[in-house]
Amino acid sequence: MEFHSEVTTMNSTTFFVSRKSPFLWILWGALILLAFWFLLFAEAPRWALLPMFVPIVLLTGTLFGTEYRIEGDQLFYRTGFFRGSVAILTIRKIERNQTLWAGYKAAAATRGLVIHYNQFDDLYVTPQREDDFLTSLKRINPAIEIRG
Repeated sequence: MEFHSEVTTMNSTTFFVSRKSPFLWILWGALILLAFWFLLFAEAPRWALLPMFVPIVLLTGTLFGTEYRIEGDQLFYRTGFFRGSVAILTIRKIERNQTLWAGYKAAAATRGLVIHYNQFDDLYVTPQREDDFLTSLKRINPAIEIRG
């Protein structure tokens, strides 16, 4: 199910869409144009397009399938074909305006939120409406420390 508004609430579930980096849109468009050019004008065999297909599929999944859902005391995330969840009560700290260069990124933009949970786990997210996202998390776990 895809939601086009920035924040959608259904029953006790709240959905948030991710911000999308202009760079990812440009890269995706360039790869699509290159693939079409290759199909129309290149004299190489069609199977030679396969290496280009993988990044196009991954970028398409990231651009059109990155979203976050708060349901009960769980934060569910999806980016492309990857999904996961974090127990909100295990979130210790959230850093704003950061970019996580290592670790798991359920995001399609830079300068987002780094969520520290459990002992050593990190998750990087980029909800469009950061303040609403943080308010929803703090409503469930008021002990979350927010920095930045």
